Amino acid sequence: MREGGIQNEDCLSRLGEHFDLEGERSVMFLEVQNAVEEEVLAVYVPRSYRAALECPDSLRWKAALNAILDQLESSQFAHFVPRTPDMQVIPSHFVFAYKEPAEEGGEGRYKVRLVLDGSKQVRGVSYIDSWAPSLPHAGWRLFLHICAVEDLELLSLDVNNAFVQVPMSSQGAKSPRVHIKVPPGMDAPPGMVLELDRALEGSRQAGNLWFKYLRAFLRRWGFVPLDTAETIYVRGSLSAGDFQMLAIHVDGIQVASQSVALQKKFVNQLGSVFKHKLSPASRFVGYDDLERDRAAKTIKVTAASKVAQVLEAHGLGEVHPKYTPCAPGVHLSSDSSGQRVDVNTYQSLVGAFQFIREFRPDISFAVGKLSKFLVSPNLDHMDAALYLAGYLRRTASKGMVFGGARDYTVRVVSDSDHGNCPDTGRSTSGLGVFVGGSLIVHKSKLQHITTLSAAEAELVALVLAICEAKWVCSMLWELLRVRGLVRAYTDCMAVVHMANHQKHLQRTRHLNIKRHFLKDEVSEDRLSVEHIPGKFNFTDVFTKPLNRVLLERNMEMLNVH
Repeated sequence: MREGGIQNEDCLSRLGEHFDLEGERSVMFLEVQNAVEEEVLAVYVPRSYRAALECPDSLRWKAALNAILDQLESSQFAHFVPRTPDMQVIPSHFVFAYKEPAEEGGEGRYKVRLVLDGSKQVRGVSYIDSWAPSLPHAGWRLFLHICAVEDLELLSLDVNNAFVQVPMSSQGAKSPRVHIKVPPGMDAPPGMVLELDRALEGSRQAGNLWFKYLRAFLRRWGFVPLDTAETIYVRGSLSAGDFQMLAIHVDGIQVASQSVALQKKFVNQLGSVFKHKLSPASRFVGYDDLERDRAAKTIKVTAASKVAQVLEAHGLGEVHPKYTPCAPGVHLSSDSSGQRVDVNTYQSLVGAFQFIREFRPDISFAVGKLSKFLVSPNLDHMDAALYLAGYLRRTASKGMVFGGARDYTVRVVSDSDHGNCPDTGRSTSGLGVFVGGSLIVHKSKLQHITTLSAAEAELVALVLAICEAKWVCSMLWELLRVRGLVRAYTDCMAVVHMANHQKHLQRTRHLNIKRHFLKDEVSEDRLSVEHIPGKFNFTDVFTKPLNRVLLERNMEMLNVH
């Protein structure tokens, strides 16, 4: 048994409560770090060039290797240079993967990539900058809301081998030279190494170079990146009938256009420079379940495929279904006396939950709690993770709905559960930022300071919510030139009083900066702060465990179906 795993019958029996099978299933779950390694696969996936040549499917892997080598050589990704004593030569290796067929009875794909070991690169020697932005989920949610409301044409595509299409010289005259070992299978003269002429996957600068290279072309074609989200671009305007938006995530691009003609124009522009392939409009950023109702002007995003994948990969296909994300009456802490469980398994499972929660706000609070114990999880934490897995199994088809009525009013609702962290005494901020009826930003976040009263905790939560709302407002202005009043709601009358009156409160003088921020926003007519009864504050779902009835009511108000 792996050290740190399950070691006694009591632990086994507790974990066995989460499964329809016997306790052995729980043992299996805790012993594996990667279920793929433990299962007998239909196709053997090698981990080295030599293994690929000696495995039962060697002919197909050889074909895939030859294909990638031909592709690299045709792209002129590198040239041979003599190796010198002072030269930094970076290792490279092949990465093998098998993609299951899309349909039963179809043929799977044998995929091979040449990857550089970027961990061996030295800043200033073989790379300069490694930073590259990613697509913010909140920005993409706003993108989908606009697409649904305005009934825009939606298209997804992927750039083929994006990094290899970027010249290393695009860094400019000071571009460092990157030398790599000649990969096996490639003929090379003795004493020679490869100097990269194109960016290669795995290199530190590859993402940065691709981002800048693509951005230059997009700007040349009239697209302007948002200051608030650099991976979202806009061209034209709705009133002129030539409006287009792009959402970019590494080599994936989602295009929203007012007409099919505009869509084709962009595809042709992209195709003149980059090799690419079209993808289903329902698939983007790892989510394969975009459902569109053009009559109702809505787009629903679920993580059903991801949930099924995660449960299967972790041996949780038979976990008991649950009706809530958190077990009632359970309060997790970092108590070191608890029975330890496998760290890698726990981290893998919770990491998958963190991805799923982006379009499942109902699990945000539970995932936030589990994320606090990634370093040293115990059996109680694993119990809670399995409980959440059971809830996801039961509700896999649920997701966020965007669009509906043409409404760009920004509303924000906040809540706080004062001092609910047993380890620190800090409070949890919960917030939701809406554009129309669409939830654009949702957070369940442990506050960075310890507040002395419920009113202080509510003030901290509201200020955080308003900052997020201002960011959304900025995106709306850049995309649509829409600007208006932010309407904020809290169930704390003391906070409403702080925002709407100039009276100085001695009890909150240590939070004066936050209080002045609220008053300034209100006095400048950029913000209104109003009271909402506690029973209608649906952001409770972000701050505390709820029973089944309250949870379902809050999900309805969050537009999660």
